[in-house]
Amino acid sequence: GTFVLWISGIIAKFLGIFFRIPLTNLIGEEGIGLYQLTYPLYTMLLALSAGIPTAISKMISERTAIYRNKEAHRIFKAAFFLLLIFGSITSACIIIFAWNIINGLGW
Repeated sequence: GTFVLWISGIIAKFLGIFFRIPLTNLIGEEGIGLYQLTYPLYTMLLALSAGIPTAISKMISERTAIYRNKEAHRIFKAAFFLLLIFGSITSACIIIFAWNIINGLGW
């Protein structure tokens, strides 16, 4: 498991190099500056939500291992709908309050 994570981290960094150069050429210096402003917020939200899929997978695999498939399916459905609702509400808030967020953060 650790080796796979290590290799995937190296591959992600390597691909990031090829992503960054065309992005800079495409959106210019001002665009990359705006990208750099939002990236810390994005990484913070990503870090806060990164463990959720792992926890759900663990719960489902524990139930499946002891042949409680109905319970595993119920966990999957509950997690799916909760994350769908949370993601939809978050997306709607960002869309609706985009200008307020921009002005509040001083961008």
